[in-house]
Amino acid sequence: MPRFPNIHAGSIQFQLGEDKDGRHLHISKSIGLVLKTFSDDDDFEAERGVYNILSGTTTGADIAPKFLGCFVNHWCGVHAVLLGYGGETLPDDYELREEEWCVTPSLNVCALSEIDIRSQLVMAVDALHALHIHHHDLKWDNILRQTSGRLLLIDFHLSDINPDCPEDTCPDRLWLNEGGCI
Repeated sequence: MPRFPNIHAGSIQFQLGEDKDGRHLHISKSIGLVLKTFSDDDDFEAERGVYNILSGTTTGADIAPKFLGCFVNHWCGVHAVLLGYGGETLPDDYELREEEWCVTPSLNVCALSEIDIRSQLVMAVDALHALHIHHHDLKWDNILRQTSGRLLLIDFHLSDINPDCPEDTCPDRLWLNEGGCI
């Protein structure tokens, strides 16, 4: 695994994560913060818009990491959202199995049954859709697992805020169906 340089925001030290098409994650697990930077205005606005909606609801904390704020530095072209640390991502090749979900013992993560995982994901998507938010990029590595076993959705830059997304062709529903969640 490549080692990334660290950055500092005031006295907070963040370790730079992978570049994902102009988006970087800067994580400080010690104080529970994630700084996500964007080089694309549209990606930033989509993600910020979803977090703004979620932060104004009582269900937002059950769906995604806590939104702490955002900033734009026009001089250097950086846009960022500041989030609470929500846990580790699931591997992108994760598959639901009948047996109990095995986790890394060093993370002290609660084991979840396949039914718990399915139920949490369906409830999260239903809650998003009730707010007219459609993720449109659901995949295992856009799901965080907290040590309590709770699952949270992340990476809303491709999301659409639209009350008219048809359920039968919605990418979120299609992914849930293909992943065996429904």
